[in-house]
Amino acid sequence: MANGGIIGPDNNPVITDLITNATSSNPGFTVQPGTSAVKLLVVGGGGNANAGGQAGAGGAGGYRYFASQPVTGGNPYPLTVGGAASTSSAMGYTSSAGGAGAAPRGANGLSGGSGGGAADHFPGGGGSGGSGNSGGYTPPEGNPGSGASPGSNQGETPGAGGGSATAGALVDGTPDGNPQFFARGGQGTPNDITGTDLWYATGGCHPKGPAPSPTMQNAGYPVRANPSDSGLPTPMANTGNGAVGEGPGSGATGVVIVAETGAGGLVASGVWQLSTQYEARKAGNW
Repeated sequence: MANGGIIGPDNNPVITDLITNATSSNPGFTVQPGTSAVKLLVVGGGGNANAGGQAGAGGAGGYRYFASQPVTGGNPYPLTVGGAASTSSAMGYTSSAGGAGAAPRGANGLSGGSGGGAADHFPGGGGSGGSGNSGGYTPPEGNPGSGASPGSNQGETPGAGGGSATAGALVDGTPDGNPQFFARGGQGTPNDITGTDLWYATGGCHPKGPAPSPTMQNAGYPVRANPSDSGLPTPMANTGNGAVGEGPGSGATGVVIVAETGAGGLVASGVWQLSTQYEARKAGNW
């Protein structure tokens, strides 16, 4: 049982990270006494889509990641987790709220962490997308949203929201059998700070049907929680993703995540006797 009942290689305990996934009801946290540096992810709330059938999609909230942020062990640190269209902050760093998707027709998308999409104006075309990186950070926290479809197309398509990795874009849907444009949200950024790889800060899209076709998915059209689930155009919570167009719609809440390397304790699989656990605990190996 000294090996957890497992036959084979030594089954030693593994040091884990301590993950603090902050919420709006958790206004701060205290660093463990032995921690001198943390990983820090700060994402602003995704932009909304304004009311109106021609509203553009919301831009993603600003995305900022710090692989090694110095801290003082045992100290408390205030933080703010932004709701939809609100900023997030922690340890002196701020991530801007996503820009709103514009309405009514002809209006430009609003600026933000990533810019919102423009409202449509058929047949004369629509406005331009909002600018990104409103905080003026290096590297940029986000990208611009897109303008609306031109007045010469056979349908109306408001603009897409920008994402943390790429700008929002209009994609000609004709090769897909649809003589209209698709609004493709800007790409977000994957991050595994929690131990699970998840995409954050994806720009809002504007689906022309209940779900994008496989061709559009291959072109990078956001699907299933990035930022919208097929048939359920609601951005995944705590990602900072922008709202789907043709509002009103709300962007996703932002997030602040802190990872303290090796501060989560030791774990090991198997079935261990209580006496073995006790001895390992006394030795600081559990």
